[in-house]
Amino acid sequence: MTTQVVKKHMVVAQNASGRNMNVPIYRMKGARPGPTVYIQSSIHGAEVQNT
Repeated sequence: MTTQVVKKHMVVAQNASGRNMNVPIYRMKGARPGPTVYIQSSIHGAEVQNT
């Protein structure tokens, strides 16, 4: 069985110099159907994320 992993980036903002600020997104798909899970993390554990 093989798990397919795809990595993409989502632009969420631009900094003062105009460079894009990206968030990596990993999508994993197993060989068989089953339950899904959403995992989100941040650099600082006490920060509440906006969805």
